[in-house]
Amino acid sequence: MRPLALADFDWALDNPVIVKELRSRMRGAKAYWLLLGYLLVLSLTMFLSYLGWWTAQTSGSAGNAPTSFAAGREFFSILFYVQASLVSLITPALTSGAISIEREQRTFELVRCTTLSPRAIVLGKLFSSVSFVVLLLICSLPLVSLCFLLGGVAPDEVFFSYAMLICDAFLFGAFGIVWSTCAANTAAATALAYGTLFGFFFLTVTFSFGAILPRGVVAFGLSAVNPIGAVTCAATMERYFRLTMPAWVPGLLLNGLLTAVLCLISINRLEDYPWRRATALRVTTFVFIALLVFFLDGATVARRAPNTTYDLVAMGIAALMLFGSPFTTGDSIPDGETRASRRLLTFNPVAAFREATLRNSVSTAILLSVMLVIETALVLHATSNNGVVVKSSGGGLSVVGIVAAVACLYVSTGLTIAGVGVLLSLLFRNRWASVVFTYLVLTLTSLVPSFTYQYLTLLDIKNMSHPAWINMLYVSPIAALDNLCSPSTQPAFRLLAFADTVPAWVVTACLWSVVGILLLVLAESVAKKMPSTDQ
Repeated sequence: MRPLALADFDWALDNPVIVKELRSRMRGAKAYWLLLGYLLVLSLTMFLSYLGWWTAQTSGSAGNAPTSFAAGREFFSILFYVQASLVSLITPALTSGAISIEREQRTFELVRCTTLSPRAIVLGKLFSSVSFVVLLLICSLPLVSLCFLLGGVAPDEVFFSYAMLICDAFLFGAFGIVWSTCAANTAAATALAYGTLFGFFFLTVTFSFGAILPRGVVAFGLSAVNPIGAVTCAATMERYFRLTMPAWVPGLLLNGLLTAVLCLISINRLEDYPWRRATALRVTTFVFIALLVFFLDGATVARRAPNTTYDLVAMGIAALMLFGSPFTTGDSIPDGETRASRRLLTFNPVAAFREATLRNSVSTAILLSVMLVIETALVLHATSNNGVVVKSSGGGLSVVGIVAAVACLYVSTGLTIAGVGVLLSLLFRNRWASVVFTYLVLTLTSLVPSFTYQYLTLLDIKNMSHPAWINMLYVSPIAALDNLCSPSTQPAFRLLAFADTVPAWVVTACLWSVVGILLLVLAESVAKKMPSTDQ
């Protein structure tokens, strides 16, 4: 890999897109009206908050009124809650039409004919939009300074809260940019950007509003990933494994990496041959997945819950299903001149990072599985007692045995994900439909058997002895994990006669491996019969 040169930063040092976007935005009256509205909302919020506190101080209930120390803290929280909400609402609107509006005005082809690279176009659009949001945040500093007059707020809290707001602005802007490159028009891009934003908020809000322990340590980590949690707990200490760190550290790392992934997706969408320029995107995504699982595992271990082992392994399976589907789907058949070259049952780790083709789906799925196995093994080894994972009911499980079972389950699941994703890609010839149906298939096969079994058990407790219902659980790797990490020494469910000595995870791993290989063989036969087209 060659060293970085000054020319690699031309997108920031000499980018006409940034200059053009900033000038066109600040020359109109819309920007100043938006700035005025932003400050009016914050000023009105502060006025109402201060009026309520002053009324409580001067009324007969002054004894119950909060002190100036508590009032300053309350004003700070309210002000940053409003700012986080406004930044979340304003930023996607500034970026969701960045690329789609160029297509609608028939100027995108002219932009691509210039010497500007896709990286300069995407990052120029993003930085010009976020710079205006930063201007809004800077204008709010005089209002924040009022909180210092009352006390209760430390300078580091203000600094890290603003840092997280700027990081969130880049992330929300990246939501708009990525949909602007994918959607057909600006209206669809805006709707999808806000839908993604609300989905991200509700997905991370569980971690942000976790209980605060008496010593100020958040019970469950990743609180600063959520925009509201970022301004609430930015300087609060969190515990991961045996490490204690401020909440803004994992929030900044994860949100920053997610922003980089979204920007690389946008850049890749503008490339002439996107499948040949997937190295940076795939490497960054793998790093993001590894870091996300690391922090989730660290927070789980720090809780010291009775089912910690099950949670660690289940998070790896969930990460594999969540991120494996986009890696194993595509828009068309594998590129190649002859039908004989369209082999899907190949393993080439180097090509998996170099080209984003269906031919490399198996390699990518296996690499992702191996990475998660290694990460889970390291966590289990670090938290074990001389190579034994101690159970809540006494005794223990060997780390080597758990890792061997985990490796079989992860790899078999990866093969099935690759088989489902490739086959659906060949049938639908559309990446979005393939990803959606791949998620649907994985959800049904993973969760429905467990839910159905529990429902039937509630209806009739005698179903526990019916092999027909018990055997459904072999379809679900989640149920196999429960059997793997169960405190019981006997399998949680059995298959016919020989399962008294065979754990459930063995049957599940073999079943998913066979199904995955059969799907890949079927997909390869379908690919050889299809006409040759570029991906």
